[in-house]
Amino acid sequence: MKVQWQVTGLLLVARDVTDFAVIDLRSVKIEFDASKFDERGPPPSDSARVGSAWEYSNKDGTRDLRYRDNREFPLMLYGQFRFRSDTGLNEHFMISNIDACASFSDALLKFEQLLTRRRS
Repeated sequence: MKVQWQVTGLLLVARDVTDFAVIDLRSVKIEFDASKFDERGPPPSDSARVGSAWEYSNKDGTRDLRYRDNREFPLMLYGQFRFRSDTGLNEHFMISNIDACASFSDALLKFEQLLTRRRS
């Protein structure tokens, strides 16, 4: 008895338990990049601080001295990835741990490449 395996990659996108879509992962474009985000609340413990930002700033990013109570916020480095498809999928996620986000994105891209190689 010969058994054949076929690698299939599906993405399940759900709004709730009755409204969802199943999308072939090969039709999804996955993008990853880094983003600086001025955190107005307490910063997550797993994110990296890369500077600071002012509530009111000059064009060059320095503190605007016209505002006496001008608050300073930590500038955090986040990872972000997007799922897009021609069928209307457009999901964007920001992850506080940039290393974990990059690893997840790399794993998805490798899986997508595996799917493309197996189907050709």
